[in-house]
Amino acid sequence: MNILKKFTSKRNDVFLAEDENGRFVIKRYARAGNAAAEKAVYDLLSGGKVRIPKILSSGEHELKLEYVDGVTFTELLDSQERTKSVDFAPWETLVKWLCLFNKETGLAPGDCNLRNFILDAQGQVCGIDFEQCGESGILEAASAVCAFVELYNPQETPLKMSVSHFLQEKFSEIAGISAQELAEQTACQKSAIISRRERKKYDAAFSAVILAGGKSSRMGSCKAELPWGGKTLVEHQADRIMALGITDIMVSGYSRPVTGTRYVPDLYPEKGPLGGIHACLCAAKSAACFVISVDAPLFSPDGMKMLIEAHLAGDSSITVAEHCGTLEPLIGVYDSNLSDATEEILQGTNTSVKRLLDQTGFAVCEFSDENSVRNCNTPDEYNKLYAETKEQHKIDNK
Repeated sequence: MNILKKFTSKRNDVFLAEDENGRFVIKRYARAGNAAAEKAVYDLLSGGKVRIPKILSSGEHELKLEYVDGVTFTELLDSQERTKSVDFAPWETLVKWLCLFNKETGLAPGDCNLRNFILDAQGQVCGIDFEQCGESGILEAASAVCAFVELYNPQETPLKMSVSHFLQEKFSEIAGISAQELAEQTACQKSAIISRRERKKYDAAFSAVILAGGKSSRMGSCKAELPWGGKTLVEHQADRIMALGITDIMVSGYSRPVTGTRYVPDLYPEKGPLGGIHACLCAAKSAACFVISVDAPLFSPDGMKMLIEAHLAGDSSITVAEHCGTLEPLIGVYDSNLSDATEEILQGTNTSVKRLLDQTGFAVCEFSDENSVRNCNTPDEYNKLYAETKEQHKIDNK
């Protein structure tokens, strides 16, 4: 057997191979359950009504499949975009294939990436990825395909929108789906795709730091453990950061376990917030850290996105929140390569975060809503803030 090519796959190893009998595809699964799930779908379609590759052999972790020569629908879309010319016939064939697939199986393909559909030399559609199929009506698959088309790079070009509108018309005509319902579901699918892409982008580029240290002398008790929305303040901040998709979340100044986070002790103890920031910059897995104080519970995920996007758009190594000319240096984004500059300051007498800002330069992200950056240092401030936002606690606790 000669391996000719490795195909792109997030979950499995997929190869184009060749022997004396011709070309075929080897699909090797990380989990035996995925191989069994995909084979079960192939068995459902063994009657031949729906075009799929033939299984040549199977094992616990592997399928050997017929090689289907042709172009993927991502390649077709790229080609049509380059020429600024749409042949709608293949797209109608794709709609018919998806409708027939759903009719025969009661399933929807779990991954409607258009590279999982091949247009062969005879103009027929062949589907090639079924391990994530789930029971569903045709609406889910139809809206997922339309959303994928619209968001395929470059996004929402006139050509892609025309293809999506054609697909929606054909799904409505062939499957009897309400055009309005399909349009609404397509919009929902697009929002979900954009959210997933944002999460991946943030997770790849950013770690996060929750500053939970200090003696809490004015509060009289540990601020990290104060209740908020059915959780503690530190858990609340961790949940909001996780909602962005960031997975490397560090807690400074609070050593008790917090789900989804890791504790990072100060390398220079008793140096205030800058000591915590420094230790986390040294320990970060990403090129930049989103930093937030544990006692600023109203800074929302949307605010976090706004601050992160401002940092990505600028050229400063630090971007901090600002409200009406007042800097909030404990709500900001700090490049991880600032660890050396931070350490130099910590070895002196003035170890304020403001000194780091003055020394390295910084950008600001303006927030007009004072509540978004508001913190609480005393029991009165905490109780007032909690009372003013009690309706939000009910939402967070659902």
